[in-house]
Amino acid sequence: MSTCNRIADQFAKLFEGDSWIDVNIISTLSTVSAQQAAKKFLGISNSLWEIVNHMIGWREAILKKVMGENISSPDNNFFETITDTSDKAWQETLKRIMASQHMWMKMLEAMNDDQLDEILQPDNQTKYHLIEGILQHDAYHLGQIVLLKKLHE
Repeated sequence: MSTCNRIADQFAKLFEGDSWIDVNIISTLSTVSAQQAAKKFLGISNSLWEIVNHMIGWREAILKKVMGENISSPDNNFFETITDTSDKAWQETLKRIMASQHMWMKMLEAMNDDQLDEILQPDNQTKYHLIEGILQHDAYHLGQIVLLKKLHE
């Protein structure tokens, strides 16, 4: 199995499969209501919804970077206050994260292993480093989401 195929497998498992960490993004988010997603605990934490939007923002940005576009980190680090907390808005957020997954899988399927070692500027990082970073980023924030979800139980 090629390295690109192994990475794609990890993306698929973490997103909606049988991941090594025993949870995945979609099954975790599918049982969260808009009200739960928007709630902030302790008044200082990010809401679950804000974390999901942060994940989407970085997934989209790093995908663009891997595909050759210049990106920069926004001042808010993709954390924005949720103003529309309707069920419809939450469903749109879930559609956005699913669309980002589709785009990642499509890109990984088209990529070959030699491309993973390409160095991207201005950060002097390989495509492999950035792709693995998004997997780690997703797993980290999935842990936060699971914890916030448990606080609702």
